[in-house]
Amino acid sequence: VSATTSYSYRVRAANAEGFSLSSNQANVTTPMETPTGLTAAAPTFSAVLLTWTDNSIVESSFKVERSTNGGPFSQIASVAANSTSYSDAAVAAENTYAYRVRGANGTGFSAYSAEVTVTTRPEAPTDLTAAAPTSVQAVLGWTDAASTEVSYRIERSVGGGAFVEIASVGPNTTSYTDTATTELTTYSYRIRVENAGGFSTYSTQANVTTPIAA
Repeated sequence: VSATTSYSYRVRAANAEGFSLSSNQANVTTPMETPTGLTAAAPTFSAVLLTWTDNSIVESSFKVERSTNGGPFSQIASVAANSTSYSDAAVAAENTYAYRVRGANGTGFSAYSAEVTVTTRPEAPTDLTAAAPTSVQAVLGWTDAASTEVSYRIERSVGGGAFVEIASVGPNTTSYTDTATTELTTYSYRIRVENAGGFSTYSTQANVTTPIAA
């Protein structure tokens, strides 16, 4: 059979004497083709981008459904026929979302696509500060705004140069001491968080100039 086609069936028995009367007629319409190749990406902590392949030519819309942190699926969007993407902007940082898509028209729905799962990125650390109590150390402090981080990545710029990662510290850390500094030098620092979904945006920069060596 073919997709989105109406079929009628009837049956009759046969023996050496001939045929019985035909049974009653049963009618059925096959569903439309299922969307395939569903993918989900979280480019920021507040958005998930979905893409899929449209295999049907008779859909009037696609229904997008979402599950949050293992909960039940519910429809979050209906997008136009021939659509192959959707951006979900109603998500929060550090959550795991599952998605599925199906086609719809006046006769019903296609089967669901395969499910895809994505974890949104963490929120950036806030209130980054830097102080230089001596020429050979810069002490950083920040507020941990994430709850699923696996590490903090610390980057440094020396005298206005390019930022380079200098350290990775564990979850729930809120301070770091850079002991690779020299006197009368200006350092800029920034931090971002990593979790299963990727990296947060960067914190604001904190700048400090080391004093003259004692």
